Amino acid sequence: MKAFLLTFLLPIFLSAGETFILIDLKTHQTITQLGTNIDARVRPGCTFNIFLSLIGFEQGVLIDSQSPIMAYQEGYPDYLPIWKQSHTPTTWMQYSVVWYSQEVAKQIQNIDDWLNRLDYGNCDLSLGPHHSPLTETLAIALSEQTEFLYKMLSYQLPLSKHAVDQTKQILYRETLLDTHHLFGKTGWTKEQGEETAWFIGWLETPANTYIFAYLLQEEEIPTDHRIERTKALLHQFL
Repeated sequence: MKAFLLTFLLPIFLSAGETFILIDLKTHQTITQLGTNIDARVRPGCTFNIFLSLIGFEQGVLIDSQSPIMAYQEGYPDYLPIWKQSHTPTTWMQYSVVWYSQEVAKQIQNIDDWLNRLDYGNCDLSLGPHHSPLTETLAIALSEQTEFLYKMLSYQLPLSKHAVDQTKQILYRETLLDTHHLFGKTGWTKEQGEETAWFIGWLETPANTYIFAYLLQEEEIPTDHRIERTKALLHQFL
């Protein structure tokens, strides 16, 4: 609780590299839109795991929040020490385990068709699914991220309720102020010396649900900055 409240002390003025959108799920109306890169497409990083989760559950590649358990193998990406162990869908999403993403993507049938059916960004996975979620060709805009989440949460995507509900479950992050439930996924990429950091998701309150997308593009980005800034922005506008 204290850690969450402290985020409200952060300045709310966005820097040149920040962009933020907040949408009301009930009305589909934009509450606020800040920054200049709302419609600029950039690589999604591990926010693409949301797409992989939806199709993975739809096709039975993923079973539930705890299965399948996949084991780390020598030669898999091991940028973080925690990646070098077995993972479930929940821990995959929590720790952005790249090799788990790659294994899920390899097992998904007709992944290119699903990109088009779900209208995900530029739908360009031309480097092949084994590169996901760090492919250099796939790109999506902030505005497209929020629209994708809106369709997901309102069950407008051509997917089963099971696929959506299971994905929602593994995206849970924390409870704030006892009654507000935060769901979301971070993402990070680096290109031409500039880092891109995402935090997209939604906040469930007793009265409504609010969809958000935050994007930061700078030379160097502290790991926790995107989440703390998003919390501060949510507090400012809700």
